[in-house]
Amino acid sequence: MPKITLFTGLLLIATGVVGFAAAGFETKALTALIPAAFGLLIALCGIFAHRESTRIRALHTASTTGLLAFLLPAGRLGMLVAKGEFTWKLGTCMLAAASLIALGYFVICLSSFLKARRARLT
Repeated sequence: MPKITLFTGLLLIATGVVGFAAAGFETKALTALIPAAFGLLIALCGIFAHRESTRIRALHTASTTGLLAFLLPAGRLGMLVAKGEFTWKLGTCMLAAASLIALGYFVICLSSFLKARRARLT
């Protein structure tokens, strides 16, 4: 799980940097780096999760961060759809990409936690 966490963090960082670069590195496009911030937190948790003594806390922190990294862009996309303003532009593509990456990671985390709990109970 630590390797998946680190990979997911790096993927979110790359998503944020690519979105910012595609927007021309303009200061008004700094919000494109929000997925990179979530990715940095998740990647740091992945690094801490390599130590047995901090694994559980690091992975729980990473999964919570992954859930937030899914909910925030998904909520923004939902608001755009509800207002009828949704179009496939760079910003919405980056929101969708970050949201899908974070959702996939959270589902993997949830599956892993449930598997560990079942193993502990038997």
